[in-house]
Amino acid sequence: PACRFDSLEGVEATCAKLHAACGSKNPEVLLLGGNDQHERELAGCPFPSAGSLASTKALDKEGQKFSKVYLAGHPDGHAGLAHSPEATAKLLESKVEMLLRDGHDVGVCAQFCFDPLKMIGWLH
Repeated sequence: PACRFDSLEGVEATCAKLHAACGSKNPEVLLLGGNDQHERELAGCPFPSAGSLASTKALDKEGQKFSKVYLAGHPDGHAGLAHSPEATAKLLESKVEMLLRDGHDVGVCAQFCFDPLKMIGWLH
């Protein structure tokens, strides 16, 4: 999760290690924020959310680009946004747009959702 990093240097070092471990293949990455973003922001966390980390352009460093950046999807709505489907979709769209502008291929990974109608609605 983004909040585990205490500095941009830490993010860049981790990205470098991932690339070194993958050799000549560009790795894919799952960029997570968490449900308690507001509390982390108040506590002074430099990266309280996935979007805050992505906005640093740390994932864009030459020679260390990721082949795909995945973001968390929330068919039941994001807990940090009071499970609001509209607010959750708007936030996800803004992160996807930012990453696409930066030249990344973007995917979305959704957690479990046990309501098939809710999942179908979310997919649309």
